[in-house]
Amino acid sequence: MPFPKFLIQPLAQLCEGKRREQLVFGNGDQYTLTPSTRDGWYQSAIARAQRADESFPKLTLHDLRHTAASLAVSAGANVKAFQRILGHASAAMT
Repeated sequence: MPFPKFLIQPLAQLCEGKRREQLVFGNGDQYTLTPSTRDGWYQSAIARAQRADESFPKLTLHDLRHTAASLAVSAGANVKAFQRILGHASAAMT
């Protein structure tokens, strides 16, 4: 998965003390829970943003996935590679 250079140091810090087979986020052994669509951390963040700015849109995690794909492709990412990253059946879907 491609990522910007400014993430190298924070990711390296997250990996400190973990074995190669462990997960980067959390304790390394348990997957981070998908946020609840009703009251999870993501909905809480959206609610805080909307309180701070009433024009802030209600974004779903899937909206963010679409945005990431659009930005990557418009920035020149290889569509076939990104298709595989997203798990899409065809490049047209990506």
